[in-house]
Amino acid sequence: MRRRALGGALFGLAIAAKLLPAVLLPGALAGVRRWRDAAALLLPAAAVVGLAYLPYVLASRASVFGYLGGYAEEEGYEDPGAGGRYALLRLVLPDSWSVPAVAVGMLAVTAYVWRRGDPRQPWSAALLVTGTAFLLMTPGYSWYALLLIALVALDGRAEWLGVAVAGAAAYVSVRALGGATIPVAYGLAGAAVLVGWVLRRRAAARGGRGVAPGPPPHAPRSGQPMWNGSP
Repeated sequence: MRRRALGGALFGLAIAAKLLPAVLLPGALAGVRRWRDAAALLLPAAAVVGLAYLPYVLASRASVFGYLGGYAEEEGYEDPGAGGRYALLRLVLPDSWSVPAVAVGMLAVTAYVWRRGDPRQPWSAALLVTGTAFLLMTPGYSWYALLLIALVALDGRAEWLGVAVAGAAAYVSVRALGGATIPVAYGLAGAAVLVGWVLRRRAAARGGRGVAPGPPPHAPRSGQPMWNGSP
């Protein structure tokens, strides 16, 4: 419980500095069944975020979130038809359905990792949630993907690196290739993830046992850095 509380406090610091790390919380709760274990992580995280923002709330004469709303509008997150966001969803759904579809998709993948995730490898669940968020929202700035790259380094499923490459391609090549750049880049990245999943399933079927993503079974679980056993 003490370690969970410390981890929650560190999560709170990360989220207060940059909101993006909040997407890792479902991974941290992978396989957690007891509410008190979840609360031991979530309550310190919320408390630290609240304490970090409190001085700004008290001193600010305007919104404490600054330009966040303007940024979301500028980047097309509020109006899906205005930019390159939700590019894959907009290929198959009306623009107005994109935001609800993202909400449903993220809730579904969060529920999946909560029920089926391995608490010994929370980075694996976090990679699935974070990568899914990128594929659904198709951000146009490649530096967001640094978080995804770190999770790939921990987990070992290199096919997810294509999602990071898609963000870089969207940022660098969008003017050269036009409006098709973002859906093509993220579409290829999503296809690579599906191919990797299929190949792992086939390997598991041939081997007659499940293959968990991440470090191989002989990798050390404790007492040594986890990356010593990374593929």
